[in-house]
Amino acid sequence: MQVFQPDLYSSNLTLWISLTLMLLGAALTFFLFKKYKTLSLLSFFIAIIAACSTFFSFWTTQKLVPVQISAEKLITPYGETALSEIKSSEIKGGAIDASIIKKDDTRILLIVERSNKTHALSELNYPIDSIKNILDNYLLTDERK
Repeated sequence: MQVFQPDLYSSNLTLWISLTLMLLGAALTFFLFKKYKTLSLLSFFIAIIAACSTFFSFWTTQKLVPVQISAEKLITPYGETALSEIKSSEIKGGAIDASIIKKDDTRILLIVERSNKTHALSELNYPIDSIKNILDNYLLTDERK
């Protein structure tokens, strides 16, 4: 069995920064409320936006689980499936060449089951090249049978 741990560095960094901003905004709101109503309102909005960011960053860290590939099954954050039920795997994304902006886009590994259920894994969170190589090796040996 091969286990691919998610990279949670960016989510955890966002979580701690937004938690700090939320607490700072709440403290500023409390201390500025009597004298500076406008600054108090601004710090309240900062606290609310940071609280939302904290919530969604925490939610992301909880949803990202290790991807496990064994001889019979694949386990992703989207559920468990038998390897024999996998129809295809492909990487989408890459370099985008727009007429004005040139930037690299995040690549996504799309794993499609025979029932057309899709498991999408981002390269920001998982080593998608390694996962794709393992799945492609299985798909090649499965086609030869």
